[in-house]
Amino acid sequence: MGSYQHYEFVAIDHLLEDSDLRELRKVSSRAEISRNRFMNVYHYGDFQGNETTFMKKWFDIHLYLSNWGRQLMIKLPKHAVENSKLIPCLERCGLNMEILEDETLSFEIIDDDKNIIIDIYLWIEESWIEDGEGWLPALMPLRSDLISGDLRLLYLVWLLCVEYELVSDDATEPIAGIGSLSPALETLVEFFEINQDLVQAAAEREPYPESNQDDFAKDVIDNMTDDEKSSLLLRLYEGDLQASAILRQRVRNATSTQFPDDPNEYRSADELRQRAQEIERERSDKTNKRRRR
Repeated sequence: MGSYQHYEFVAIDHLLEDSDLRELRKVSSRAEISRNRFMNVYHYGDFQGNETTFMKKWFDIHLYLSNWGRQLMIKLPKHAVENSKLIPCLERCGLNMEILEDETLSFEIIDDDKNIIIDIYLWIEESWIEDGEGWLPALMPLRSDLISGDLRLLYLVWLLCVEYELVSDDATEPIAGIGSLSPALETLVEFFEINQDLVQAAAEREPYPESNQDDFAKDVIDNMTDDEKSSLLLRLYEGDLQASAILRQRVRNATSTQFPDDPNEYRSADELRQRAQEIERERSDKTNKRRRR
């Protein structure tokens, strides 16, 4: 029986030129290639390209799925995230710019001149997923979320590290919880098979004062200079897909300034593991009570 490998790349911020399409076709004669997408499934052969090269030259997001592993790569323009808390968040919680890797999980941030590329790879001995179709479209909103300053994807990566004991017990969570997950984040949890009890423990706290962000949006826009407003409107007119995400980032940053994080509110990896164990016991007790009825 042959192996199963699903490779899919999507360009979000631009369309590929004819010369790009010709280069991609040299890599594979069978792949589905369009102005914004490269997709191929291999059962006996293997991908002849390089994922990092594909991301640097052509694409903004990549998903890989096989019988033995799963990968998600997301490219972010530096100018779009330079004012976000992405890098400080990584450094504080123990995920840094270097490769974090063991036999199960690897995490890397690749610095590519004007962009950074987040690369997450999980090795799985036996994968229950047999079809890669549909996963990447469901995960694509995560890129815009990161640009807008929503760092919960990084929290879930950190939670994977907690699950596989790749961070110390006293390492603190990247942000103060994850709250209710968006459909894209739920898909990420499913795709990487993150421990549901750990996710539930993390979700018991809200990461951002979301209820206040709408109130601050008008104030943030009112306080922008005329030049800033004109620049943003021009980008929207030109179809810049990052413009709205960058505006949301400014609102989120303004909100977090008004409601600063309390370092004492951050839970450690060990505290989350213990809470996850409590959740597991509570669920087991409820199941046993139902069986005894």
